[in-house]
Amino acid sequence: MQHLLVRVLSLVEEVVVPRFTEVEMVEVWDRWQAGDANRLIGRDLGRSAASIRAFVESWGGVRPALRRRSCRHLSLVEREEISRGVAAGRLASDGGDQSW
Repeated sequence: MQHLLVRVLSLVEEVVVPRFTEVEMVEVWDRWQAGDANRLIGRDLGRSAASIRAFVESWGGVRPALRRRSCRHLSLVEREEISRGVAAGRLASDGGDQSW
């Protein structure tokens, strides 16, 4: 019996479906809110209707708010400037015209 179970399990392949891209997410929400069927949305995106339904249900059927970084966080440019300074061995306490 165990031999049969191992043989059956070895025949089952694991299928990994990539996550939705940002563009796909926007399209799913736009079309879902417009009333398009999951089947039609999935067909156009190359996904199953079940994956569209699961995606929408994972958010409780409510489109999530756009993510925005707090104004208290450093910008990418500021983080890169600090990183370059650290790599060059400079410290913020060295003075100079650095804003950090």
